[in-house]
Amino acid sequence: MKLEIKGNVNYCASIVEIKNIIDLEGCENIKHTIILGNYVIVSKDCKVGDIGVFFPVECTISKEFLAHNNLFDKPEMNNDKTKKGFFSHKGRVRCIKLRGNKSEGVFLPLESFVGLVNRSDVERFKVGDEFDHINDNKVCEKYIVPCRNSGTDKRSETKANKKFDRIIPTQFRFHIDTPNLGKNLHFVSPNDVVSITRKLHGTSAIVGLIKCRRKYSLLEKIILIFKKVCEN
Repeated sequence: MKLEIKGNVNYCASIVEIKNIIDLEGCENIKHTIILGNYVIVSKDCKVGDIGVFFPVECTISKEFLAHNNLFDKPEMNNDKTKKGFFSHKGRVRCIKLRGNKSEGVFLPLESFVGLVNRSDVERFKVGDEFDHINDNKVCEKYIVPCRNSGTDKRSETKANKKFDRIIPTQFRFHIDTPNLGKNLHFVSPNDVVSITRKLHGTSAIVGLIKCRRKYSLLEKIILIFKKVCEN
């Protein structure tokens, strides 16, 4: 069995172990647990030590996985047409509230994979495994909001694709490319200096003093050509 991460690591599936169970006031059928720093609602039957798969908020789970586990809210999309789940056709994992209690992700038992892969392969899963593909089959990926494009947008889209990219890889990381803190707390030591910020509603701006690509003038291009010729 081959496990791979082909997309964004923050939106992949993780094999996790339940470390705690928190009772919810006035709730008999659901409990709270904390997975990778996220409060997640689980079944009352879930217990400490259980191992399963965790899908984070804002990932989208493959249609094959959801249909196999009868998790679509439209029964006709499930393998068992008599069963109904709670996912829309988009398969998007959203932060929801049940009786006022938030759930920041989805936890499912390892049995959810049986039938999609061999049981012997499922038994080889271990805590800490991360993936968005199994044997080249997509399991999940980052959810992307669909964009409405009309025919008149093609010219501007082509222009945008041709726009000069000034960013040099590894020089700057956008927030969507920054590894999730909950998965990397073991890298933080008591002596580290940590900056904690809070994003509020309003305009967004990012400022940084970094190295960037720039377009060469015609003269600079000629000089570079002569420089390469001389070096050879």
